[in-house]
Amino acid sequence: MHPSRVFIVLSLSFVLGVFIASFFSVPANVMFVLFSLGVFLVALSWRKIPLLKDKKLIPLVAGFALVVAVMGIWRFQSVSYSMRGLSEIAASLAEVKQTSGKPKVTITILGYVAEPTRVHNGKRNIIVGARQLISGNHAISLNEKVLVISDTYPEYKFGQTISVDGVPLLPGFIEGFDYKSYLAKDGIYTTMSFPEISVINNQAGIPFPDKVKISVLKPIYAVRNVFENSITRSISEPNASFVGGTLLGGRVFENETLTNDFKRTGTSHILAVSGYNITIIAEFFLFIFLAVLGRKRAMLFSIIGIAVFSIFVGAAASVIRAAIMGVLVLIARRNGRLSSPGTAIIGAAAVMVLIQPLILRYDVGFQLSFLATLGLVYISPLIEKYFLWAPSVYNFRETLAMTISAQMAVLPLIIFSFGSFSLISVPVNAIILPLIPVIMIMGFATGVLGIIIPFLGKILGSLSWVVSEFVIKVIKIGGSIPGGNVTVKIPWQAVFVFYLAAVVVLFLSWRGKPPVPENE
Repeated sequence: MHPSRVFIVLSLSFVLGVFIASFFSVPANVMFVLFSLGVFLVALSWRKIPLLKDKKLIPLVAGFALVVAVMGIWRFQSVSYSMRGLSEIAASLAEVKQTSGKPKVTITILGYVAEPTRVHNGKRNIIVGARQLISGNHAISLNEKVLVISDTYPEYKFGQTISVDGVPLLPGFIEGFDYKSYLAKDGIYTTMSFPEISVINNQAGIPFPDKVKISVLKPIYAVRNVFENSITRSISEPNASFVGGTLLGGRVFENETLTNDFKRTGTSHILAVSGYNITIIAEFFLFIFLAVLGRKRAMLFSIIGIAVFSIFVGAAASVIRAAIMGVLVLIARRNGRLSSPGTAIIGAAAVMVLIQPLILRYDVGFQLSFLATLGLVYISPLIEKYFLWAPSVYNFRETLAMTISAQMAVLPLIIFSFGSFSLISVPVNAIILPLIPVIMIMGFATGVLGIIIPFLGKILGSLSWVVSEFVIKVIKIGGSIPGGNVTVKIPWQAVFVFYLAAVVVLFLSWRGKPPVPENE
């Protein structure tokens, strides 16, 4: 058996173990039995390795796969359980209040502001890294995240040590939206609404690793904040939020209608740091470095540039995942070798799940990013020949093929997850996506110039406004088309059958095809 196939089998086995644990609680004795069976198969087959025959290696690989799957189960359950101390307290307090009718009981936690805060709908959302539960003169160690909702003012900055006194709550459904799962993808199982918050002027009670994280990320977030403010000064709203969203992600429009237009046209992805945005930045770096360096060095420095950019925008888990997927797509497209990207993408996904196993079930963004990346690598080359009629100016033909490939890969999951899909997503994306690199490059230059020479920043910002305004107009027009967004409900079994059939079709389509020659 080829080493790459063994790697794929083991990677998928780990992911399968996490997937099982995501839906079922596996008892420790069952895990022990399965682990022991895997070790037995490995020991039984170990002596037959020198024969190097596939049939003799199958029991060995099966044994390792079983061991790795059990490790996946253990990883998910250990991470999930370690983050649920406060949620269990919240559930107990809620039950006590319901049965006894006593007033809500408050608790006090000590922690720090774990991410830059954001204001939405007149409320400030604060992610608190809870590290201690204060009970009288005693402190119980914690390692959880809590979403604290407070007034817009006062502001709280990343890294500040705070004490929070309030009622722990369990997130649930809000107007049909599964808020619990949405927060769970980030390891958040508990919320607090408008608690008493006190700033503590020292880091007592904060573990050393968190102190290191704060000292490293605080200057990065400070530079990012200066950059964001520069864009806001140089470009008027809502275009400033749009340009900033393509570069830094996480921007929210004050205009709810415009936000809905992005949703209806399937273009919200350009406001997040996605694999597509990262690919654009990587291509830009590669274009610059190719002018002065050889191909291999240019590729290396482009990847380094992506790493620096990821740190600059905050190095959130979603950004790191997007960076990995974007770099893999860049390598696959530039090298033209389609045998290795699949292995690399699956391996990268397994590593991401290892680091944060909760994303496999709860993070739709991760699922869509993974599927879209596979679509770009494996579907796009197969369907490009059907778009020779499209003009190649501004890479329109390639963009159209890539857009449809990504849409084909993610459509069933989108319908299943959101209960709807956009009929106008493909044409709208095909029109605006060629302009996104222009907006990102001009927006970056605007932000930098706005810091150094504010007057020049505003001049370039005016040009950025013109291009971004065209894109926003197209999205508004698309969002206003009646019937552009269709409501559809499909069972998970249909989604499973579709992707199983897609794997078979793609396997048959690529089988026997030689690697595409490397681009010169």
